[in-house]
Amino acid sequence: MATLVQSGLPVGAVFVLQDNLFLVDRGGRQHGLLVRTGTIPETGVLSLGGLRDSNYALLFRPLHLVNQSRLSIDVGDRSTFRRRLEHVVPPPVILLSAVADGLDVELAWTHPADGFAGHRVVAQAQAAGSPVWRDVAETRDLQARRLVVTGLLGGTSYAFRVRQETVEGRYRGYSRSLVATTGEDERDNAANLQWGGSFEERVW
Repeated sequence: MATLVQSGLPVGAVFVLQDNLFLVDRGGRQHGLLVRTGTIPETGVLSLGGLRDSNYALLFRPLHLVNQSRLSIDVGDRSTFRRRLEHVVPPPVILLSAVADGLDVELAWTHPADGFAGHRVVAQAQAAGSPVWRDVAETRDLQARRLVVTGLLGGTSYAFRVRQETVEGRYRGYSRSLVATTGEDERDNAANLQWGGSFEERVW
């Protein structure tokens, strides 16, 4: 068993400790299993023993007492539980923006307050007038909160959405979709298309 020690916490705030490796369903949403709750002591130091090796979410109430309402804390043998955490299906991310810069589009997202990072984040795009969604970019950097989609057609509107997956490719859902329109391509269209096949296929 392991011990969590965290200092510099808001004195008097109520804390809730959740285990991110054990998810429970509450009202149609999955949350980490409730492990401990209590009040931060006058020292501002929280010491909790008897915990299993895992990744924990430490949440605080009331929110006006704290600058950061949620902390993600690794306790114990990180290599062991991180391998297990990769197999826990993470919640959908929150897509914040899709901003075009010429032929590229930068996507920015965040994780829900009760969520955690999966194994990778995958971006999909859907060209205007097409029913097809295609994977267009991905990142396996768990600290990343943005990525740039390249190789798009000029002067075209695209809807974008993102999902985060486990190592097996399982996911719980997509973010909302946002639309961005690429700038006009001054080069010949044939030099810009990267999707293969006919022109009709490449614009989806």
